[in-house]
Amino acid sequence: MLEGILGGITHLFSLHNILWLGIGTLLGLISGTLPGLSGATMLSVLLPFVFVLDLDTAILALTGIYAASIYSGSTAGILYNIPGDVSGIPTTIAGYPLTRKGRVGEALSGAIGASFAGAIISWLLMIALVPVLMSLVMFLGTAERALFAFWALIFIGLGGITGKDPLKGFISLALGLFIGTIGMQPNVGTIRYASGVPILWDGVPLLCVILGLYAIPQFLKLPNLKTIDQSESKMDLPIIEFIKMIFISIHRYWKLILKASGVGFIIGVIPGLGSVAASWAGYSLSDEAKKAAVNKEGSVEGIIGAEASNNAALPGTFVPLLSLGIPGSAASAVILGAFIYAGVYPSPMMAQQDPITFYSIIFGIGLSAFFFLLGGIPFVKLAQGLVRLPTHYVIASIGILAIFGTYLIKNNVFFAFLTVVIGLIIIVLEALNISPAPMLIGFVLGPIIETDLIRAYQIGGYHRFLEKGSPVLITIILLNIVYAFYKNMRGRKKPNVDPIDALLEAENNKSDIPKDLLVGILALLATIGILLITRNYKPFFAVLWPWFTAILMLGIPGIVMIIKCVIGMSNNKIRREDILANVKFSPKDIISKIKNNMVSIVIIVSLLIYVFLINKIGFIESSALFAVIILLYMSKRILVSIIGGATLGVLIWALINGFNFYIPPGILGL
Repeated sequence: MLEGILGGITHLFSLHNILWLGIGTLLGLISGTLPGLSGATMLSVLLPFVFVLDLDTAILALTGIYAASIYSGSTAGILYNIPGDVSGIPTTIAGYPLTRKGRVGEALSGAIGASFAGAIISWLLMIALVPVLMSLVMFLGTAERALFAFWALIFIGLGGITGKDPLKGFISLALGLFIGTIGMQPNVGTIRYASGVPILWDGVPLLCVILGLYAIPQFLKLPNLKTIDQSESKMDLPIIEFIKMIFISIHRYWKLILKASGVGFIIGVIPGLGSVAASWAGYSLSDEAKKAAVNKEGSVEGIIGAEASNNAALPGTFVPLLSLGIPGSAASAVILGAFIYAGVYPSPMMAQQDPITFYSIIFGIGLSAFFFLLGGIPFVKLAQGLVRLPTHYVIASIGILAIFGTYLIKNNVFFAFLTVVIGLIIIVLEALNISPAPMLIGFVLGPIIETDLIRAYQIGGYHRFLEKGSPVLITIILLNIVYAFYKNMRGRKKPNVDPIDALLEAENNKSDIPKDLLVGILALLATIGILLITRNYKPFFAVLWPWFTAILMLGIPGIVMIIKCVIGMSNNKIRREDILANVKFSPKDIISKIKNNMVSIVIIVSLLIYVFLINKIGFIESSALFAVIILLYMSKRILVSIIGGATLGVLIWALINGFNFYIPPGILGL
């Protein structure tokens, strides 16, 4: 073990690994700072580029992106009241009022100090816990590991990631599980849903799902960002003075940092909770922050608690990832994708079979905190200029990188079209208040769980699930499922609610009923469709998992949602005509909606034209044309758009040649 640790540390500090960790940190700082561009989006669009690296180097680069984006997500929130990600909202609430009071240096130094301290404390806890958990996991068999992963799915569906309706969480999971069953079932060899589409016999590529979930919907949201006012957000502190303030904040609030880091680490370890829950939990540890939020005054303690807990969740998510292969958040599911593409599945055996890679990743997670501290200090100055980058350049860049990643899979535009389709589906799901995050984790874990469950049965029959800890895990899973449906049907009682708040909540519930009813009906129809399509599949193991997940996570939630909506309509005296009035649009309404969403429509149409033209004129040529269309429509400047499109085309050409990717030449020979 000691030899592996020393080898891992030596390997970690090789020039190659340090360089890529630095690059990842820089890209993470950029993605967290740019409003509307999250760390998950940056992870997804850059995933194809890290596939050419060694596994440990790829994980280090992705970890650098993830860690730095979590910290820098607070920067835009503190400076401009626009959090870089959802997890940055508590810091924004606590920090932006301080900026308006001229205390921007105090707010930013507190954020970076707490982020660094929280990450280091959590990393030390991770080092202590991972070996213990891996030792325990060694005693688990195939059945127990599969059931534990399935429990993690159920827990995620309960609202760990979504924080909302568990039924919609189950439906999102079910969609991911369904996509994961497309193609050949590895245990029995049956082709499911794609018998006439040979290109999908190996399944839907993970990259298509990741980019469809996080790249396509994200850059469609970018045009709706509000204009940034920089008049109150300038920080003129010298770097040395700013560094002193960082360590002063750590020393002054060390007790709060310790508490918040512990809370964040625990939340990170629990599958499905992640950085959003951690940031709110850390924020709520300070009574001063709660009072300041009510009065909209801002609070350094609120920043410290939220950022320490938020950044402490990152090492925590690696505990179940490295020891059990279970991603604790959507971003860690992307990192798990890098493992899977490298042909490695995280498990206790990884530490024994390749200790140098394992320990270089472990210590690299801690080193990433020092990188974003060193990079974050000067980056604060750069961030004030970076947010002025025109949105249309970001949109064009993300669109090109997203299509580039999926086209690389087999130099086939089919996967690029598939990515766009998945992205459009995600936009519809979000409009129906269904979070896409559980969908990704269901897609990643579903095939692994199914394969292990069938393998366990083939080894020991039904009796295998009555041995060791399997009965306990099955009982926990059943109790979680029963609780989810009970919680949804019973609802939450809120005593002493203000009458106005109660009235607003009732109105919101009324407005949600048409959407929920539609979701319930669609879920029920999807269940029937899956059962009918798979009814003739042989052998029985080819249909067991699709039937089980469809009935449990689509059919039953759909029925419960329909019943709940009918009861809600009765209690709120909503007539059928009121429901139909919400779903029918007059021609005037349709024209108005088209005008309001014209930018998104232009982006989608341009994206489809872009993919269509790849085989006609070449990838680089069609990429440049796509960029010109987006820039021209949004900036209305012809010459600038042509130069910008040509520049992006040249940059893509440089990336292709720099990473030695093969792309068929286009009409210009590029």
